[in-house]
Amino acid sequence: MSTKIGICFIQDFPSVMEGISILTGVSKNQLKKELSKKELNRSIKKQDEFQLPINLFNYGKINPIYLGPVIKSLFEDDQFLVLSKPHKVHCHPLGYDENDNVLSYLSTIAPELLEVNKQSYDRGLFYRLDFETSGLLYLAKSDSIQSQMRQQFPTAMKAKKYLAVVDGKADQEKVLKHHLSSYGEKKSFVKVDEQGELCECHYHLLEYNEKEDLSLIEVNLKQGFRHQIRVQLQADGHAIVGDPLYGNREYSRLMLHCYQYVFDCNGIHYEIKDDSFATNKLLGSLFTYFNS
Repeated sequence: MSTKIGICFIQDFPSVMEGISILTGVSKNQLKKELSKKELNRSIKKQDEFQLPINLFNYGKINPIYLGPVIKSLFEDDQFLVLSKPHKVHCHPLGYDENDNVLSYLSTIAPELLEVNKQSYDRGLFYRLDFETSGLLYLAKSDSIQSQMRQQFPTAMKAKKYLAVVDGKADQEKVLKHHLSSYGEKKSFVKVDEQGELCECHYHLLEYNEKEDLSLIEVNLKQGFRHQIRVQLQADGHAIVGDPLYGNREYSRLMLHCYQYVFDCNGIHYEIKDDSFATNKLLGSLFTYFNS
């Protein structure tokens, strides 16, 4: 996809800023962030041409192209649409030049839902999953529900359950508490840091394969810090299989899956499960893979 769009003006403007602001509806403050002062102050004459970044021309819009794996709908009512996100799919874009994300898919099946929280690229999502993580995603179907869930999220959630396949024999039950902080370019990585935010998760063992020294565990997440489960399990000596950042064992995917969120909203109880992480089949293929 081209990163620029050519514009030909059909009338005079005192400046590029005035012309583009009127043409696209992009705010002048946003234009100042994207283009240089020299570019913005240049006067415009009729039939002048200008190359505008595609993300700026389509600022706030969602690219409708989705060519990724199937995204299944699990549940829908008046308040939420619940989807099953495949692994290696982004939840939402950061600009119009990004496609093949959950919201691009949503534009093909329920474009009206992209009107929710329209000023933000994450739209009706009230939580996000890592690119590598599969599983349950809730989308609010109105601005009021989205705002309500964002504000009440820390207290409204009764359980946030994930399934993971990890190195070694995990304890039968364990509570993990670590201080975590982000670092690196765009704060893309996370580390244990005593000066960081205190994060907690609980896990219990579901199955252990002694031959391959792998454990299937269920994790109940307390916060929602970036890469929290991945970093805390690594710090505990049980890195998730297939984790390209924090793991030891390579595999075709990160073996982390968002299984269930339990909460109440306006008198309705939600505890929908995403059973697409077929653990018996996956564990069997894992054991075959590591034994080959």
